[in-house]
Amino acid sequence: MQSSNPTSLHSIIYTIGGGQTCDQVLTLAQFVAFCAEYEGEFEVVDVPFWQYSEGFAAFADARVCRVASPSAEPRQHFMLRGLELLTRFANHGQTIPRPFVRRLRTKLMRRYTAFMHNTGRAPVWIGDTRPEAYQYLPPNVRRRDLLNLQDPEVLADFRSRRVSVICGAKIRCWPLVEKHQETVRRTLALRAEHLAPAERLVADLRCRFDYLVAVHLRQGDYRRYKNGRFYFSTAQYVEWMHQVQALYAHFGRVGFVVVSNEQQDPADFASLPHVFGPATQPNCGNYLEDLAVFGMCDLVLATASSFAFWGAFQGKCPVIPLTQSGQQVRIEDAVHNLWDCPKHPDLRIPMC
Repeated sequence: MQSSNPTSLHSIIYTIGGGQTCDQVLTLAQFVAFCAEYEGEFEVVDVPFWQYSEGFAAFADARVCRVASPSAEPRQHFMLRGLELLTRFANHGQTIPRPFVRRLRTKLMRRYTAFMHNTGRAPVWIGDTRPEAYQYLPPNVRRRDLLNLQDPEVLADFRSRRVSVICGAKIRCWPLVEKHQETVRRTLALRAEHLAPAERLVADLRCRFDYLVAVHLRQGDYRRYKNGRFYFSTAQYVEWMHQVQALYAHFGRVGFVVVSNEQQDPADFASLPHVFGPATQPNCGNYLEDLAVFGMCDLVLATASSFAFWGAFQGKCPVIPLTQSGQQVRIEDAVHNLWDCPKHPDLRIPMC
């Protein structure tokens, strides 16, 4: 075990990274596992996660989304003090539009990243090799198609500096997520108020059905994502649900919980025993309540989306990925572990 003396703690500041809630959670999961592996040696400050932190129990009341092993005492430096002030500004400025706060935070993080690199105060590593990404940084910044936190060169660089800066959408250490999966689940658990509606719904369904399947209809933004590669019509999802109903009939009564990021017509599902997730219908709840449902069922049907796969991971629930129109659902296609997604030819696109 490394020393927990705050003066020897190495700080890693994650300044800029893409994606929505569960894309950010997947990245944060890597940081949780990384700090658990190198106990007392590192702390990671995750700036992009701040706008989503209020939904997660461990970070709901934190001014800064800081990840470290329990034995590590936080080391204060000017960057963290500045970030705390910015967070207070965002949290208490009720009359300040949130989009303005997000733009301001992004601008400050870009300037900070460039300042740390240009002055030589910290190494900057980027998990993104696209030439048009992070144009505010000089071309000699070190990039990786996938920034592996365990890469010997990267790890040695982190250990040689008091502060390092990283950015990009592809920052991973999947073997450590597998090794420290229970710590990851515990640290990134949802707040109780988001779990409760899902628990009530599933408890009621357990009285009526023997086998519960959560179905994630990712439509909306998926009409455009990757040119609609993973967008499927509601009729296609209904066909898949009928296939699953037949495949798992040996368990008894099969029921479905339909979760979608787009309003659905109940008539489309009239041929199937179903309910909608707590937040799927308009003005019915927080989207994190739908996220919680996935891990409480026996099976998840979902296209390539970090949202459904993260929810399933929390409850150790298998997922059958839906990636091609006309695909036949097969039990043997189920994915049982989150860290297996990067090995899948389709799931690796959003999950790698």
